[in-house]
Amino acid sequence: MIVSTIDSGIGNRIKCLLSCMRLDDDVKLLWPRNRFTACGFNSLFDNDFEISSVPDGADTRFNWRWLVKEDDDISDGFAVETKEYDNNKLRKKVEENNGRNIDFEYERIPQSILDDYLAQVQKLKPVEYIQTEVETFSKNNFDENTVSVQMRSWADDPRRAPMFDINKYFEHLDNYEGNFFVSADHQSCIDKLKERYPNRIIEYPKRGAGDYSPGTSYMSTKEASQDAITEMYLLGRNPVIVGSYLSSYVEVGWFFGECKGKVTIV
Repeated sequence: MIVSTIDSGIGNRIKCLLSCMRLDDDVKLLWPRNRFTACGFNSLFDNDFEISSVPDGADTRFNWRWLVKEDDDISDGFAVETKEYDNNKLRKKVEENNGRNIDFEYERIPQSILDDYLAQVQKLKPVEYIQTEVETFSKNNFDENTVSVQMRSWADDPRRAPMFDINKYFEHLDNYEGNFFVSADHQSCIDKLKERYPNRIIEYPKRGAGDYSPGTSYMSTKEASQDAITEMYLLGRNPVIVGSYLSSYVEVGWFFGECKGKVTIV
C-alpha cells in the first residue's frame, strides 16, 4: 500500500494522489481538514481512499510534483526553469531532481506519460452532485468558441502575489472573440474582466453568496470544496485554457479534461 499524505491545496492533493495511483493499485490517502478544505474526500469523490492514519508497513508520498518514474522518457534538464518572488524580489527557483520534472509542462509531456496519468484520472469518480453540475453547466453554457480562464491572484500568499498582473491577462484575452468561462480565487478578478468584456463572462454559481475570497467563512465549508472540484472539471471542458503561472489548479483541470485543451500560461 502507498498512502498520499500531502496536506496543502486541493490541486496539489490530487496531483499527489494520482502519482500514488500510478505507483500502486493499493492506494489510500490522508485528507487533513484545514484552510484548504474542510470536508472529507468522500464528499468529493466516491472512491474509497480516505483513511485516518498510515497503516504499519505502508509507504507514503508527500510531494506536490507529478511522479516521474525511472523508465519515463524524461531527461535531466527537461523542465523549463521556473521563477518565483521572495520578499518582492524575483529569484530563480531551483528545480528538483536535476530538472527531471513534468510539472507545468502541459503539451511538452510525452504522450505515453500523459496516457498513464489519464488512466488514473479515469478511475476517480466524482460524487453525483459534482458530476451533474459539470454536465449540466457545460451543456448550457459552453460552445466551441468558449475559452476557459483560471486566475490565481495569490491574495492569500504574499510570497507569490507579485506574480499576478491582470493586464497580462488582458493582453491574452483580447485575442479571442468568444465568451470566457472564468474561475478565480477572488471575486475582484472576475469583476475586472466583466468591465473589460461585458456580456462575455461566464461564472459558475458558487454557493458562497458572492464572497468566496481566501479566509472567508464559505471557504471552510463542504460546498466550497465541491465547487472547487466542479470548476476544475469545467476548466478542462473547453478547447482553450488560459491559466496562472505555477498554479496546480489549472494543471489538474487540464488533466480532468483529458489534456485536450490548448494551454496558455500568463
